[in-house]
Amino acid sequence: IGATDILFAFDSIPAIFGLTQEPYIVFTATAFSLMGLRQLYFLIDGLLDRLVYLSYGLSAVLGFIGVKLVLHALHENNLPFINDGENVPVAEIPTTISLVVIVVILLGLAFQGLLGRRVAVALAMAWGLTWIGVGRLTDAPESLVVAIAAIFAAVVLLASAVIARIRSGAALGYPLR
Repeated sequence: IGATDILFAFDSIPAIFGLTQEPYIVFTATAFSLMGLRQLYFLIDGLLDRLVYLSYGLSAVLGFIGVKLVLHALHENNLPFINDGENVPVAEIPTTISLVVIVVILLGLAFQGLLGRRVAVALAMAWGLTWIGVGRLTDAPESLVVAIAAIFAAVVLLASAVIARIRSGAALGYPLR
């Protein structure tokens, strides 16, 4: 388990750089991950039967961080064969939005995994979250971060509800209608 701890700690360094450029924060996050991974392993081992969508959530988080790193690299370009070494005008994703997206993905899919096949509950929650997001975009007090988080959480819940429906229908041998 010790070698796996070290491997996962070093594997998470690019993900940390996706959130910050401070070397001190990257070092301390890696050090704390080395200290806490063994305890976290036993905690997650007990929850894996209930968190059936965890692999999808982690895939989405890694994909999001990969896109964020590519956008950041293009924004601070100094390679002569890309845009003659000049910065490429691309949008950068702020750190606040990155953290919100990561937390929403993981919590949304974990919650959907605990719901099981209760698709109606997920749809009702997605509807409410969408209204919260629309309300924060149009009414006072306006909050772009809350609106994006609510709408993104609704999308994650809807996607996981569709995945749950497809998996449950396929597992039972019923055709999807």
